Amino acid sequence: MMAQDYRFGPGIAIGYGATALAAVLLFIGLISQTTWLWVLALVLFVLTGLWWGGIRRQFFPDEGRQRHR
Repeated sequence: MMAQDYRFGPGIAIGYGATALAAVLLFIGLISQTTWLWVLALVLFVLTGLWWGGIRRQFFPDEGRQRHR
């Protein structure tokens, strides 16, 4: 599979953005010892895992597949 055959769309961008946001929130929450912030980050990590695990395919079914099939 060549790099140009892979479709990068909004579902992948949402997943990467949510993962990065959760990582930053977790870091800030642990450094500042703010319990609600790192709990929010952990919940966001769980939701991001569900997003990558299959929810994304329901909203963006052709994303991440080869174009010429």
